Amino acid sequence: MSSFHPSSRLMHLQSAHREMLVSRFSEEDVWAAIWSCGSDKAPGPDGFSFRFIKRFWDLMKKDICNFTAHIPNGCNSSFITLIPKVDSPLIFKEYRPISLIGVQYKIIAKLLANRLALVIDGLVNPVQSAFVKGIQILDGHLMLNEIIQWYKRKKKKLMILKVDFDKAYDSVSWEYLLQAMLHMGFDQRWIQWTKACLVSSRTSIIVNGSPTKEYSPQRGLRQGDHLSHFLFILVMEGLHVALEDVVNHGYFELLLLGVGSQIKSSKIEFVWYMYTISTSGRDGCYTGCAPADFSFSYLGLSVGANMNRVVNWKTVIQKFEKHLATSKVNLLYVGGRLTLIKSVLNSLGIYYMSMFKIPSSIDRGGLGIGSLKSFNMVLLVKWRWRFYHKGEALWVKVIHNIHRVHDELVMEKNTRFWNDIWIGEESLFSQFSILYALEELKDCWVANRWRDIGWVWSWSWNRQIRDGGVTASQLSCLIELISHVSCVDRPDNSEWAISYDDGFTVNNIRNHIDNITLLEGVTEMRWCKLVPIKLNIHLWRTIIDRLPTRVNLVNRGIDLTSMICPMCSSQIEDCSHVFLICDVAKEIWNKVVKWFDLPFPLFLNVSEILSWIDSTTLSHMKRIVVEE
Repeated sequence: MSSFHPSSRLMHLQSAHREMLVSRFSEEDVWAAIWSCGSDKAPGPDGFSFRFIKRFWDLMKKDICNFTAHIPNGCNSSFITLIPKVDSPLIFKEYRPISLIGVQYKIIAKLLANRLALVIDGLVNPVQSAFVKGIQILDGHLMLNEIIQWYKRKKKKLMILKVDFDKAYDSVSWEYLLQAMLHMGFDQRWIQWTKACLVSSRTSIIVNGSPTKEYSPQRGLRQGDHLSHFLFILVMEGLHVALEDVVNHGYFELLLLGVGSQIKSSKIEFVWYMYTISTSGRDGCYTGCAPADFSFSYLGLSVGANMNRVVNWKTVIQKFEKHLATSKVNLLYVGGRLTLIKSVLNSLGIYYMSMFKIPSSIDRGGLGIGSLKSFNMVLLVKWRWRFYHKGEALWVKVIHNIHRVHDELVMEKNTRFWNDIWIGEESLFSQFSILYALEELKDCWVANRWRDIGWVWSWSWNRQIRDGGVTASQLSCLIELISHVSCVDRPDNSEWAISYDDGFTVNNIRNHIDNITLLEGVTEMRWCKLVPIKLNIHLWRTIIDRLPTRVNLVNRGIDLTSMICPMCSSQIEDCSHVFLICDVAKEIWNKVVKWFDLPFPLFLNVSEILSWIDSTTLSHMKRIVVEE
């Protein structure tokens, strides 16, 4: 890959974008680059991180803006640390090398990456689904599954070429990358900036906590460098063009879905190209690749497996069991266990739950641990939301061609006057059925009923509507309902009815589904952020009667000599007695109400404490103190 053969099919940079890339970086650009980096990351040789720069920006901004004009000597040094991929790594391939880069070079790389991110979608083919704005990495997996299922239904043959890059970042040729950028139309100044970022790098490997002698790499991109992702995408565009040459020479027949739709999909580490084949048996001889069977893994997800079967979720279940192992959980206090559970449930299986419907779920408790079923449902519904808002995306075109979805179903194209919900919470057909029966054009659009001349609504009835009847009454109600609406010359848009301001957000929709689907009677938790998490959990356990009181211990089969409260020796010890009835508890409550000048409360159970706080007239600060 050291030499590059130019191709007319390589996308070229527009002249306006070329000038924008090499324009002078403003103070706002530098500040945006710094602000987008983690505050505690990338400390330099002096130990100062981005938090220090953000804190003293007014004092340091002039010097920082000056050094972004060139790469100072020594600022591009980095340490390579090896992160294990498995529990007990034995060979080098079982480690992931991550470059620890200093704060100075991070700023320069982030500036270049922010500029390149603005034009990268015009330089690479839409089949690339990583690090391109508006495209999600799971789009490729969705297309792959849909195409495979389509071929199975049609009982056709399909060859899938899977290219797995071994140490992909480490093997990139700098000469090839710079030549590719030249043929894409990058300005010479930008190419020189990129070259400076590559050749000025010096690296030292951390072995047993100590760095080795520095050396200058001659090829490869560093994982941990903000610019590396986009440079690798440009490298991959060359492979895409090379595979198109294979198709154009007739070695394979390109997959066609619908008229003129050529479908391929690719990803950074794995590149997929789907081709139809006319023969079988010796395909491996022509490609030099070993044959494989379904199902297989792509992006860590199963392809070709029936995910409606619980057995195919075994991998995900094992991951949950590994992270929630009893040996780990027992070492954590209850607040740490809650944090671990939320982290695992909300992140570990997100890829699987974004693509497949899970066969089972868990219910939410009072600590805000949502249902996996609702989380899975929201992630799947998100595809529908994106389908209506990403009409030009490649995966949307695949769905259109495979499932024959018509354009009129997309809200941005048109809105039906009678059958679509565009005003109120019901369609006009449901609200005014008599008028709908008289309508001549029952599938008319909203625009058909709006007359630009005079700015009024127009009608087309199959008979004249007489005054004074039920029909005339419905027409008056309809006119009153839409009297405040007027059409404008722009495409229609769809909104998420649950949250008009924020649009579709997974968290808001998940909470909404939890509230309407989970079992009633679950005690809600009053969470106070001003106290430690263990106190919040203690209150929750008190409300649901899960504290190890003497009554609860006996109910669990633990043999005690007595269930009488040792503090007052008058009644049995349960949660209500400990916090409300016991003489010690009454004395504490008496001091609290005197302090706030309140009447002495009468509680029947612990859950009534929160109701008493809500019904008591207190200032904001006093209410916070009482809740604590």
